[in-house]
Amino acid sequence: MQRFRVVMKKSISCLCILVMLFSAFLVGSPLTVEAKTANNPPATGGLQVDVVKNGSPEQAASFSIEDLQGWSQHEEKYSSIDSMPAPVGTLASGIYLSQVLQASGIQNTSDVASIKLYAADGWSHVFSSDYLFGNPRYYYPNLISSWDTDNQKPGSGAGSNGVEVQPMFALNSYQDRYLDLTSQNAVDEVKAKMNGASMLRFCLGEKASDVEGNGTVTTNLIGKWIYRMDVTLNNGVTPPPTNTLPMQSPILSASYTSQGTVTGTVGQSSPINITFSDNADWRNAITGIEVNEKSLTSDQYTASPGQITISASAFPAAGTYSVVIQAKNYTDDCATQIMTVPSSLEAPVPVLNGEILSWKAVAGASGYKVSISPAVGKAITKTTADTSFDLSGLALESGSYSITVTAQAPAGSTQCSDSQASAALTYTVGSGKTGPIFTAEGTGNIVGKAVTITYSPSDTSYNQSISSVTVNGVTVDAGKYDKTVGGQLTIDGSLFPKAGDYVIKVMASGYQDTAVIQSVFDSTKALATLNLSGSPSLIYNGEPLHFVLSNLTLVGKNQYGDSYDISGKPVIWKVESGPATVLGSTLTINGSGKVTVSASIGQIVSNELKLRVGNSGGIDNPGYPDEILLSWKEDPKTTQTVTWRTGVDTTQNQIQYMPAQNYSGSFSGGQSATALQSDLYDKNYHFEVTLRGLTQGTKYVYRVGREGAWSQPAYFTTGGRDKDFSFLYMGDVQEGIEPWTDLLKDVYTQNPNLKFGLMGGDLINVANSTSEWEHLLNGMSPVFNQIPVMPTVGNHEEPTPGDLKDYPLYWNSFDFPDNGPEGYKKQFYSFDYGNCHVAVLDSNIMGTTTPGSNDYNKISLWLQNDLNSSNQTWKILVFHHPPYPVVADAYCANIQKNWAPLFEKCGVDVAFVGHQHVYMRTKPMYNGQVQTDPQKGTVYIIGDAGSKFYPPGLDKKYQYYIDKQIPYKSNYQLVNINGNTMTIVTKDSQGQEIDRYSIEKSPAVYTVTPMANEDVYETGTTSDGINTMTVKPGVSGMKYFSAKVTPVKEHRGEESAVFVQIRNGVQVRSSVAKANFDVVSSAQAGFNVQAGDVVKVYMVDDLTNDLDLNPAVLQ
Repeated sequence: MQRFRVVMKKSISCLCILVMLFSAFLVGSPLTVEAKTANNPPATGGLQVDVVKNGSPEQAASFSIEDLQGWSQHEEKYSSIDSMPAPVGTLASGIYLSQVLQASGIQNTSDVASIKLYAADGWSHVFSSDYLFGNPRYYYPNLISSWDTDNQKPGSGAGSNGVEVQPMFALNSYQDRYLDLTSQNAVDEVKAKMNGASMLRFCLGEKASDVEGNGTVTTNLIGKWIYRMDVTLNNGVTPPPTNTLPMQSPILSASYTSQGTVTGTVGQSSPINITFSDNADWRNAITGIEVNEKSLTSDQYTASPGQITISASAFPAAGTYSVVIQAKNYTDDCATQIMTVPSSLEAPVPVLNGEILSWKAVAGASGYKVSISPAVGKAITKTTADTSFDLSGLALESGSYSITVTAQAPAGSTQCSDSQASAALTYTVGSGKTGPIFTAEGTGNIVGKAVTITYSPSDTSYNQSISSVTVNGVTVDAGKYDKTVGGQLTIDGSLFPKAGDYVIKVMASGYQDTAVIQSVFDSTKALATLNLSGSPSLIYNGEPLHFVLSNLTLVGKNQYGDSYDISGKPVIWKVESGPATVLGSTLTINGSGKVTVSASIGQIVSNELKLRVGNSGGIDNPGYPDEILLSWKEDPKTTQTVTWRTGVDTTQNQIQYMPAQNYSGSFSGGQSATALQSDLYDKNYHFEVTLRGLTQGTKYVYRVGREGAWSQPAYFTTGGRDKDFSFLYMGDVQEGIEPWTDLLKDVYTQNPNLKFGLMGGDLINVANSTSEWEHLLNGMSPVFNQIPVMPTVGNHEEPTPGDLKDYPLYWNSFDFPDNGPEGYKKQFYSFDYGNCHVAVLDSNIMGTTTPGSNDYNKISLWLQNDLNSSNQTWKILVFHHPPYPVVADAYCANIQKNWAPLFEKCGVDVAFVGHQHVYMRTKPMYNGQVQTDPQKGTVYIIGDAGSKFYPPGLDKKYQYYIDKQIPYKSNYQLVNINGNTMTIVTKDSQGQEIDRYSIEKSPAVYTVTPMANEDVYETGTTSDGINTMTVKPGVSGMKYFSAKVTPVKEHRGEESAVFVQIRNGVQVRSSVAKANFDVVSSAQAGFNVQAGDVVKVYMVDDLTNDLDLNPAVLQ
């Protein structure tokens, strides 16, 4: 269904007041007058077509901007005169008025009596049919050049050489006074200024009489922000069927505070109220409500005249929420609801279940603090973002402990404070056996029904030892619970009289008390919503195309918003629109364009999913170079690699380039080079050239091809000594290349300072599909012909699964550094940019190799040397399969076991991965253990930039390392480097931030203490803190000097202990001991000494001959 952006009532009122004030201020000003439109009215979102019947308009059709974009597009020039008066030119691209009429069921313009147009800013105008269609209307190219500026009227010849034009709704347009569109160069310049589809502009030509005499003002008829058209038909003409497409919904207003702010409070007891001017037909047609794309259950909202009441539980955290209301035969309606942090937090209610401490999430809390206090001694305090804590890992001594849980207020909040549990729990170690861990009942737990909690393994002796049971602190009569079945305890339904959470506590002789939180609902869980997603690559080549719809992703949820298992349930598929039919689950496509499908199980119907169907098998080379991409084979500071594709004309093998500051439209005086040619595939060829000797930090302009067949000029900038810069990471594209192309362009438009892009494999779906590669590379080129792209391979780049050395179309399309391990130079490579070192790896190989094999030994040795020899601040990896997955995967398990320890030992900060089609970020990991300090572990981030989605991973064995997981959203990562701080911002396809993570590197510190050797030297310290050892009188020859090294603040990787021998104030020689001094505790060096020689010793992070790097002293 179509979605229209809706403006709040108060916003419209304010806009009207501003428009009136602005208009009063500008009285008499020489501005272009056109349709009395405002400067920034709301986006219209589409066009509604009404047919007037018996004096009343009834909706005949409604078209979204996306629908109109899919029609045949036309480009026209229009001339007009405004009220100044002055000549006005308009360049427009869009669809003709006649197309809209035909799509609305009105086949002949002769059937139309009149048309009334409405704009979003309140303008409207009635055109007679004769005015629009009775006589031809024209664009007069000479109106501007012949304009009589002295008398402000059309000059001689203004009406000559007219070009007939049709009335148009422009999706893209640009209009200005004295805009001369007679030359192609002028048109090309104007096209770059044409605004987007948020403005639907109505354009029409002039009559000859309009440009005669003093001229007729017509610019005021070229209306902007058109959203509605009323058509009155001639008498006797049968109107088309009405209401065949959605009708317009009322305007919604979000929930306000008493001060008039659109806001609510997280966790508030009162509901959120969305108000509107009552429309009973629309209200009674409401079929569902979504909050941030999550469907609400029927018990979460109610609709009453002029108001929709939504449970505050639908808004669980602070932020901005999109509320979408769906009604049958109406457009989707939406409002924006803002939720703020509550002024106070509820107190958590912790329970002990064996050695597991747990509590329900507190609305608005940023995390939780757990305090474990012994009777005597210092309390242990732990913080967690989870709602449970395992006490067994603390290895507590015998005794009694008091435990409290505190809900923590969000950082920076001035109106909210922490909230502590109202009563402390007592936890006793050593006074009895640990009770079993109970599991609450997960199905059928409804009001008034008996609840059975279970534990495993079954132990009848424990059941027999049960002495008492309480529910919410009330002791349960012995006849109200059943303990006769081992491994479970059943409690009578009368103890659960209403929906909510109940604390069930079990006491047993000889065992510690244990408890569990049991949720009880008003009714049984049932399938409530279905979400259909997916974006397969579909290409129609003139023959029927078959697609199995079960390959799409269909996810069910119950009325409480939890996952609902739909496996094995019969699915009914339906084609809602488009050139296709369906039989069972097989979709047969008979043309290109858009095919809309839906799925249903029983009475539950999914959302409608639009599938894009291409109209050819690929993208043919246009006759000049295309698929132009940048990468690096060598140093980014002084080189640039450029690649492109040609067709059969292999003479298009030249590149011309020069510093951009010297470019004035001509490459004369620039440099040129000839590219290397290789076969790509059938009658297509790949060219590659590396430009060397460039100046670092300099912008260059270039083009490729030959005389008569040059590409458009493009620009790149060489790397500098950047320590502050940004780059882009994108996970799997695989499916949905077209929407990904749009996403990539949007990302670069919003972030034009990006230095390069990384991609995590599965760039396409079918490895040997030249069509997919053509669509991908053509989609890449507009951005990655300006900044380099450095991808890796995924499993979908393999033409033959398991053939780990053959990715022909991948290798033939890119060029990378040739610095990987022998035999695998194309699969593994690394490069430096600024203060970052990036290694790109092939996880198809890593996922199948194990220690001891020749391949593992060769690759792991290369990787260790590559990482350990880097002196950059940041170490980053890119590969496909995640070592820490959200669901089980054999490749991932092998990488976690055999490769992740190597990454983490070598000081990798972040690894960007993909493969599992969700967004996920781990906590910092080291040797399989979560680290609280990001500097002591590696963070793994799964990205998913395409349109293929998998459900979230819910297996408990993976949850301990998952810090953030978001399913069903295309996403990308903006990585911002600011010296010693890295910030990773993840956004969805709408540009909304969904996650943010920062790592800040603080300097490492070590204490270096000379070890006494009274026979050889005396110890001391210089004024700047450097330790010294001075050779005693009478001592000479080879002697050894030792120092103890103690880490204060650790430095990941290896450090260098430097010993320097000084004689008579001059350095004689030095010795370096390089090791991981977080493990090694001492260093030693030997010198041939004389009495009075001084040996200094100090620690540095690294030693190098690189002129760009100075070692940092770590003491």
